[in-house]
Amino acid sequence: MDLRAHSFRCFLMLAEEGSFTRAAARVGLTQSALSMRIRDIERQLGVRLFHRSSRSVELTGEGAELLDQARRIVAETDRFDSLAEELRSAPEVPLHVALPVTATGIEIWMALLDRFRALEPKVEVETSRHSAPDLIAAVQSGAADIGFVPGRPGGDLPVVVLARRRLALFVPAEWEIAAKDRLDVEDVAGMRIASFHRAINPGLFDQILAPLGAAGAELVEAPEGIISAGFAARARVASIGFDLTAEASRGANMRPLEILGLDLDLELCVLRSPDTSRRSVRRFWELAKQFGARVGEADRKATPQLP
Repeated sequence: MDLRAHSFRCFLMLAEEGSFTRAAARVGLTQSALSMRIRDIERQLGVRLFHRSSRSVELTGEGAELLDQARRIVAETDRFDSLAEELRSAPEVPLHVALPVTATGIEIWMALLDRFRALEPKVEVETSRHSAPDLIAAVQSGAADIGFVPGRPGGDLPVVVLARRRLALFVPAEWEIAAKDRLDVEDVAGMRIASFHRAINPGLFDQILAPLGAAGAELVEAPEGIISAGFAARARVASIGFDLTAEASRGANMRPLEILGLDLDLELCVLRSPDTSRRSVRRFWELAKQFGARVGEADRKATPQLP
C-alpha cells in the first residue's frame, strides 16, 4: 500500500465538506478525478470510507475510525512543507567559530571547517581568535556557536574529542638522560620542563603539564606565555613536543623520548553553544561527532578522514 499525502488530504476534505463538488475545489481536482481518487484509496485500504447517494456523502464507520489519523497526517505534512519553505526562504545566520590563538591542532580545525563549508555552502562561517578562557566564555555565552580548543576544558559545555595526539618529552641532547631509549616516571623527578601559567589554558595544563609536576618535575614558565621550542632550546630545558614544535625541537638539538607510565595524550576538542535552535549549529555538531568517531587510537598523529 502506497498512499500519498494528497490522498489523505482528499479523504479529509471530502469528510469535512460532505460534497464532491466542494471538496474537489479545495484539493484542486475535478469532481470525477476526486471520485476516482477516493475509490482508489478505498481499494488500497480494503475498506469503504463513504456512503454515497445522489444528495449526500457520509462517512462509514470505518471512515470515521480513520478520520483523526488522516487529520494528523495532513497536519504533519503541512508542518513539514512549512518548515521546508522556511529553510528555503530564510537567510542563514553566519556560524561564528572561535579558534585558539595557538596553532596546535590547526590542521584538524581547518579540515573540519573546510568539510562543513563544502556541505553547507550557503552558511557563512565567521572565525575569531581567543585565549582558551575567553574562547570557552564566548561559547558559553552564545557569542560563538562553536569553539576549538586543545585540551579538554572543564565545565558543562557539550564537548566532542576530534583527535588525540601522543606527545613526547623533548630533552636537550647533551643531557645524560637523552641517551635512554625511553624514560620512566622516576626520571622526571627534578627535571626542568618548559611550562606556561595554568590560567592561559587550564584544560591543556591539567591534561599535559600537571601530571609532570605531580611526578616531581620542575615546571619552568616560559616568558612567551605559551610553550615554544625556541624557549626550551635557549634555556636548555625539556619541553613537551607539540605537533608544530616537534621539528623545531629536533633542529635545536633536542631528543624526543616517551615516558612510560604517564599518559601524555593531547585531546583536540570542539565545544558547542548551549543554543541549538539554528540548523547550522546542529549540522556542524553532527559533522563533528562523525569526525570524532572516525579517529582511531592507532592513528593519533595523522589527520583522520572526514565522513
